[in-house]
Amino acid sequence: MTSSRRGPLPWSGLATAGLAATLILAGCTAVPDEVDEFARGYGVEINPDRTDITDLAVGDCFNGFEDEGNAVATVDCAEEHDSELLHVVTLPESVAEFPGDGNQEHLWAEHEDACYGQVFEDYVGEPWDTSDWDVYTFRPTQWAWAAGDRTVQCVVYSLAGPYWTGSPSTGDAVVIPFEGPDGLPSEEPEAGLEDSGYVQG
Repeated sequence: MTSSRRGPLPWSGLATAGLAATLILAGCTAVPDEVDEFARGYGVEINPDRTDITDLAVGDCFNGFEDEGNAVATVDCAEEHDSELLHVVTLPESVAEFPGDGNQEHLWAEHEDACYGQVFEDYVGEPWDTSDWDVYTFRPTQWAWAAGDRTVQCVVYSLAGPYWTGSPSTGDAVVIPFEGPDGLPSEEPEAGLEDSGYVQG
């Protein structure tokens, strides 16, 4: 099972398609001046301190995705955050062509399964199928694949609340529970995170 924080591109139309492609291809830890200028031309503000998710190390904590592509805002794990990098899977050379979606889903899933087994239990301290923690995966786009990216980032998040401090890997995670309309703690929203499926960056 995988869960997603993101659905389709947040921009639409031909004019912004170029911006999205530029951001995806940039794939760097800082936003190049030309990308930032291009984005501002369409009214899109990009955080210059963003970090490419493919540059994170296991155990790094961050908050969501700040713009299309692979930008995340990293934070100290002692601060509130909604995601932690659990594991990085590298697809083998035997997967010669970009798997795509649909009937090729198994080519992703059979390698991503590693994130739900011993790796997960070692990080969180309990098996995935009985845990209040879950995993979503971040796969390379077809453009990133063409540029040589074969990595899938496995990211842990909490089912008990949208944010937490500390880390399940060190046993000091304190989850901030979901709040209902009355401001009191409530169960996880019916929709869960923002989407279902996987994250494709």
